[in-house]
Amino acid sequence: MPTERADILIAGHATLSTPGDDDALAGAIFAPARRALPVWEDVLERPVRYGAVDDARLPAPEELLAAVPGLRSEEAAARGNRLAEAVARRIEPVVEAAKEKFGASRVGILIGTSVAGMSETEAAFLAGPVEHADDRLLEIANPVRYLRRRFRLTGPGAAVSTACTSSAKAMASAARWIRAGICDAVVTGGIDAASRFTVKGFDALGVLSKGLAQPFAAA
Repeated sequence: MPTERADILIAGHATLSTPGDDDALAGAIFAPARRALPVWEDVLERPVRYGAVDDARLPAPEELLAAVPGLRSEEAAARGNRLAEAVARRIEPVVEAAKEKFGASRVGILIGTSVAGMSETEAAFLAGPVEHADDRLLEIANPVRYLRRRFRLTGPGAAVSTACTSSAKAMASAARWIRAGICDAVVTGGIDAASRFTVKGFDALGVLSKGLAQPFAAA
């Protein structure tokens, strides 16, 4: 007989994307006149439109330094961490409630990402040889490390990287953590910062649109 499994509650959520976030997301996506995707001029031999969140919509590095005592300036400037902070501040009341109920050691963090740290890796590569580089910023689990410090959590933390399924895998694994008794609550989701690596990869596959993508348009 199949074992009965307890339901897992989603206590809160937040989103951040190019067209909008949370309640504004659907309206932005289906608006008659959508804001154009940003254009990257220096990645390929031609301009390419890419769904990157406008840098002006992200918290400034100074805000991250204020939120996390002891954070280094390089960590505060990392785009993945700034994306994480933009969402973290909107779910902070839910996380604090979980800490109050279960304790900081019983709240985990499990983030799905395919290219976390890639933009920092690219910047380090383009800067040329150095005598020493702190590779912590280049690690795929860097946003997890930031969020653990941001929320002052001591429970388990990990990153899942399975390409396009990363976020879904992370949320499924978070449910398994709870059912296995590893923790009582999990901060989970997905973070991916824009990178040249991703754009060039999809261009190599021949799947980039020459203009604005229209997935449901007639061929």
